[in-house]
Amino acid sequence: MEGTIGYVSSTYRQKLEKLQRNLRRILIDCPLDLSAIKIFSPVPSGVGSEASEYLSDESLDAQNPIQKKQKLERQLTCADLVCEEPWYKTVKALHLWEASFIDIVLISNPMGLLGLPFLTQNPGFFAKIYMTEVTAKIGQLMMEDIVSMHKEFRCFHGPDNSSFPGWIKNLDSEQVPALLKKVVFGESGDDLGSWMRLYSLDDIESCMKKVQGVKFAEEVCYNGTLIIKALSSGLDIGACNWLINGPNGSLSYVSDSIFVSHHARSFDFHGLKETDVLIYSDFSSLQSAEVTEDGCISPDSDNNYISTISDNKDSLLNTEDSLEEMEKLAFVCSCAAESADAGGSTLITITRIGIVLQLLELLSNSLESSSLKDMKHRKKFILVEMILSCVSLSNSSLALDGISSGLGLLPFRPIAMKILQCSFLSGIRLQKLPTLVSVLQPKIFLVPDAVNQRISLAAIKTISILNYFENKTLHVPRIVDNPSVEITTDLASKLSWRKLRQRESFGIARLKGGLLMEDGKHRLVSGLEQEESSGKARPLRHWGSVAPELLLDALLKMGIKGSIEQSTGDNGSEDKSIIHIENPNSGLIEFSEMGTAIITGDENVVSQVFQAIDGVLDGI
Repeated sequence: MEGTIGYVSSTYRQKLEKLQRNLRRILIDCPLDLSAIKIFSPVPSGVGSEASEYLSDESLDAQNPIQKKQKLERQLTCADLVCEEPWYKTVKALHLWEASFIDIVLISNPMGLLGLPFLTQNPGFFAKIYMTEVTAKIGQLMMEDIVSMHKEFRCFHGPDNSSFPGWIKNLDSEQVPALLKKVVFGESGDDLGSWMRLYSLDDIESCMKKVQGVKFAEEVCYNGTLIIKALSSGLDIGACNWLINGPNGSLSYVSDSIFVSHHARSFDFHGLKETDVLIYSDFSSLQSAEVTEDGCISPDSDNNYISTISDNKDSLLNTEDSLEEMEKLAFVCSCAAESADAGGSTLITITRIGIVLQLLELLSNSLESSSLKDMKHRKKFILVEMILSCVSLSNSSLALDGISSGLGLLPFRPIAMKILQCSFLSGIRLQKLPTLVSVLQPKIFLVPDAVNQRISLAAIKTISILNYFENKTLHVPRIVDNPSVEITTDLASKLSWRKLRQRESFGIARLKGGLLMEDGKHRLVSGLEQEESSGKARPLRHWGSVAPELLLDALLKMGIKGSIEQSTGDNGSEDKSIIHIENPNSGLIEFSEMGTAIITGDENVVSQVFQAIDGVLDGI
């Protein structure tokens, strides 16, 4: 297997892989950075103008040197938010991509689908799109919900039909808070081309018509060359990892995963074992990084420490993480019940559908077992990523999953609200990565450099580890020089095998037919029966060069006597060799760089020389 991998990423929520394998370009996930929408005010200018300055959550930690620096800068206020129709942040330079170069798109989870309509509306896009059936349904609902939310923005701010976001030029000044500029322009200032106008419902419908839904462990064949299979990642309902098999090797792709899940099928270990290449693309562990005084990211002590590495998958299937999540959900439910009992409301932001279903079930059970079961007027609001409305009640509560409360609630301050900052497990814990690799046993392990810097993988034996970097192409070496070819037992029994002299463990046979690619494998299709029935003799074919000494020995064994003459060229070097045949008939055999010539007037001599050559060289 030989190929290249290109990695493009800006945040955990916006990651994308481009893979070229067997002359096929594969795109894995095309997400949308929904966190960037918080820079747009959800209400018209003037509403909530009394809001206080926003001190970011991070600035509350006075011990952090970077956060100390942020405190010295002007803080973000409600007036700094963009009061226009929102644009949406996608993968860098997506509008510059040559969509016709992409052959296959693989979507791992619903979040990885949200940016795909931007690509499919390109007239040059003809790629095949694969995702699980559940991911397709949930992802489509989420995209339609985003379009519905966008219509509310348009009602507040009016439509913006410009081809370029005019509000960006107002943000490129020293007076603009650094936090806002970072969201708009990115860390390195090159995210300007990432902003695009939102797609429409028609674009979503057109995109979904191009999708082929698959079930877990179902094999689908692309163009007869690749076999693609979706395997459960355990992260969410319908979320998957990918296995790709082809004639030149196998490749597995592991994205954000959870080994044991209460709301989705658990992680599929079996399907990912012993592949030629494993691409690891779980960036969730990077969110727990700590910042040192020099501004560098240091690894968590727990993540950098590995007590033992096991090749037993049972060591990964402990239930501590899932029990911790259940405790968090129970705590959120208790707070929601208290809020409802006091006459307040509960708003819950979500990103994973499975967590929502668990939460709804627990809330239902909690309300049924409490004095609130008859209070049918109580409402539970469930919103995706962005809070559009809120009630200013001291008894209200807000539950957040990995979302900054400061920037999200800035337009509504001052507000009296209890905020619960809950972070649910969203990927593989870094200290479990070496054990996972030992269990899966790939021949080549590809890991992001940012992840590799946070944990030592040196203890993993007999594994080739390659780092891949953002915006850089990595060449993956070929695993097998000679790919395997399938041949039926019936066909193999009809072949006349001949052992090679130079490699006695190998046999060779002559076959009239063709080499086809079918179901991701090379297969031989033969015309042997038609050739045998024709009754025509097949000429022998040899390869290699004939050594005059070996050929003369073979002729002597056949009763043909001769001698060797070495001819020199003008520069004194040997030009050619000649075997003079003397008995029983005359003739000569001339050897040169251009080839071997047999010169004689006797057909019997020619036949005997051919027999001698057949005894010296490998041929069929």
